Amino acid sequence: MNNNATDSKLKELESYISFYEHLADRSSNFISPNVHPLINVDRYFYMSLSHTLDSIRYALEKGHASDAWTLLRKYHDTIITNIVYDLELDEKKFDFFSEPTTTHKWFTKGEKGKLFKYSKFVQKIAGSEKTSEIFQLTYDQTLHDGIRDRCNNNAHINYFYNLLRNDPDLYVNRERKWLQRFLIDVKELFVFHICLTFILHEVYMLAEDYLDYLEFNMPPPPGCDTWPDMKFQAILYNVIEPYNPEAANYLRKNTILDLDKTFDD
Repeated sequence: MNNNATDSKLKELESYISFYEHLADRSSNFISPNVHPLINVDRYFYMSLSHTLDSIRYALEKGHASDAWTLLRKYHDTIITNIVYDLELDEKKFDFFSEPTTTHKWFTKGEKGKLFKYSKFVQKIAGSEKTSEIFQLTYDQTLHDGIRDRCNNNAHINYFYNLLRNDPDLYVNRERKWLQRFLIDVKELFVFHICLTFILHEVYMLAEDYLDYLEFNMPPPPGCDTWPDMKFQAILYNVIEPYNPEAANYLRKNTILDLDKTFDD
């Protein structure tokens, strides 16, 4: 496969990277609940995810398939961790500062965080009242198990061909037939994460117009508080809806935002 064809296939991946950067910027306007000092923890998750995907993009450009799947394992772990920590911060019913948890100490004391247990973390997301419904629409057990297997096989070189996959000069890798499978894996995880993030943090997907009007002491136009962020709309229309229309429909039905708004009205 020539470089031009590879570049074309990676355009959508670049849109994911750009959107995480945008989310980091948007989330920084808000404060994470129950965390001291007063910061938005999500901002740091989103920037880290953006950089991980950028590392994946570089590995793909070089044809280092095994490295790319190894990095995808990190991406998957990070989005699961992000969602679980968001749920824990939101669900605490006690005085977070006088009764610090492992999560609180991880954020503020530089201590080791929760032991990552994939199945346990997934069960928490599936069992949460806030995320259970969107989880059912975006988490396909068979697909995610397959992604985990591919990532783990490449991280640990479980098969000899995992070793071969990191050498783009070998005949078996020149056509990069693995690339299509890899990009589907990335899309599956990206759609999963953004859909759950929307349900947990709808405010991040609000157009900046409303806050801008308030900042300049101007009355916002009627309905301005329901205008969606245009970059999120682009992700919804171009990525989420074609890939998982049921999830896109669920987001439309479970938001105050007018996700069908056109900005040339």
